[in-house]
Amino acid sequence: MKKLSMTAPAFAAVATAATAFAPTASAAPRPELCVHTASNYGGSTTCSNGWSGISIGNYRIRSWSNTTDKVWCLESDRGTWRAYPGYEPYADYGEARFHAAREC
Repeated sequence: MKKLSMTAPAFAAVATAATAFAPTASAAPRPELCVHTASNYGGSTTCSNGWSGISIGNYRIRSWSNTTDKVWCLESDRGTWRAYPGYEPYADYGEARFHAAREC
């Protein structure tokens, strides 16, 4: 059986390559779902930032953007609506007040 050994320069090259692809501490995840209190992405905004669910805070959603291939369930006091991949600048959910969103 042959013993594998690495020289110091080779080990340093492997370590450098491994850390080159690691995420940095300051890199923020790309938002997956953003909901807005005003039409056309205005007003207060809450985004998922890569989490599997978000707390919305009991307000009306008037627009949203879903930058993933996931379907999100928007939970409200009047039922659940789905946010499919894409954008909705003029959402109309009536007077429903939303409190959470999660992957369906």
